[in-house]
Amino acid sequence: MTIRGAQKLGEADVILHDGLANPALRSLTRHDAEWISVGKHGCDRIWTQPEIDAAIVHHARLGKTIVRLKGGDTGVFARTAEELERLIREGIPFEVVPGITAGLAAAAYTGIPITHRDWSSAVALVTGQFQASDGGPEFGEPVDWAALAKFPGTLVIYMGVTTASIWSQRLMNAGLSPDTAVALVRRCSWPDQETIRCTLEQVADQLTPASNFRPPVIAIVGPVAHLGTQSDWFTKRPLFGRSVLFTRPASQAADTLGRLADLGANVVSQSCIEILPLTHFEALDARISQLSRYDWLVFTSANGVDHFFARLHALKFDGRELHRCRIAAVGPSVTAALDRWKLRADLTPNGDVEKFNAEALAERLIQEIFVQGNHFNVRCLVVRTERGKPTIEVTLGEHGISVESVVVYQSVDVAELDPETLKLLHLGEIDYAFVTSTSIALNLAKLAGEFLGKTKLIAISADVAGTLENLGFSVFGISRQSSIDSMIDWLVENEA
Repeated sequence: MTIRGAQKLGEADVILHDGLANPALRSLTRHDAEWISVGKHGCDRIWTQPEIDAAIVHHARLGKTIVRLKGGDTGVFARTAEELERLIREGIPFEVVPGITAGLAAAAYTGIPITHRDWSSAVALVTGQFQASDGGPEFGEPVDWAALAKFPGTLVIYMGVTTASIWSQRLMNAGLSPDTAVALVRRCSWPDQETIRCTLEQVADQLTPASNFRPPVIAIVGPVAHLGTQSDWFTKRPLFGRSVLFTRPASQAADTLGRLADLGANVVSQSCIEILPLTHFEALDARISQLSRYDWLVFTSANGVDHFFARLHALKFDGRELHRCRIAAVGPSVTAALDRWKLRADLTPNGDVEKFNAEALAERLIQEIFVQGNHFNVRCLVVRTERGKPTIEVTLGEHGISVESVVVYQSVDVAELDPETLKLLHLGEIDYAFVTSTSIALNLAKLAGEFLGKTKLIAISADVAGTLENLGFSVFGISRQSSIDSMIDWLVENEA
């Protein structure tokens, strides 16, 4: 999608979309935008073109801004001309924003150079369907297969699955060699992309109903089709074809989902908890107003950092309130959160990255405080969620150190999982699940425990792994340190 396309999508009141529209595009739209599927592929009902035209006009007449979201490019086998003719007749202004047509995308995502100075200096985009209109009878063949058989370049056949035996035979009858290389690409750019490399005479056998190689499929015909074997970068990524369930709240998922997708994984984002602000701030506000009383401010989560400083700023305070405080952080995710607020941790756990946890932080903090001496006069404030374990508070207290804690956010269980997520778990179509906290482990077991047997569980820490095991689940892997990046690194190493 172009920048202009994304901009227009973000302005839309109504999106009339084809069935192949990627659900991820919803992140570019307003939360109140209305999405209407107009069929065309993979939907419950296939709309006729006149129905689509009428729907565009109807919403435009209501004064709404419409985006007609098509798969691929608006000008390639998308019936855009018919929609524009209707808009012109109705006097409705419009703009056409180009996209990337499926033929070019399929070539790129299989490593095939659609043109090549030695093999192909031209490209022909050809439809494999020959109907006059929705439900209408076939009419005189519009495609000159004899001319295409002599075309000095690459043929890209769209919508040619059901007619594969017809167009492949007509090309061969017209003189194109049966040994001509063909790449059949299904669901290009998706995590379940498939490619069949064959010859022209083998095409019909590869695209039978029994083959289950069903639409959407693009056929790339010509000498360049054999070039993609070594340069097929997409399917060679380390997590290609693997499905990963990410259980953290959606607001925390963007970077993780992007990295997993870049590694080739099909990511299913399903929050098991919601992170919410407090409903009552009296206790937190009292601690913030008295920060000068504390020697150490201790953070055990990135959420704690963000909610604490968001409240501090909401009270019209800033970093100067911390002039007496030193900051302790449990690990990389917390130090990264501090960095977003232009702050640095004075202390983190020592040694092996596996020790980035509350116990290690408490041990390190005790060492630091005792080195400084006069530990009975040191005051620590631990920032935490209401459901977190008081590990640091208990450990510091056992050593005679004055410690208080303050809750800065709520962690609330979601009531149910998305039905599609449950379906995928039940069918065993999710290979791995990232379990990133004990509360997530408990709620995931509650909501989907009976379906987790076919999914390999990866825990962010030994504590989380212990919770899962106590619930009766086997744990496939434990991250070396308590961070999402470390979980991903572990998966890549062990998947390979």
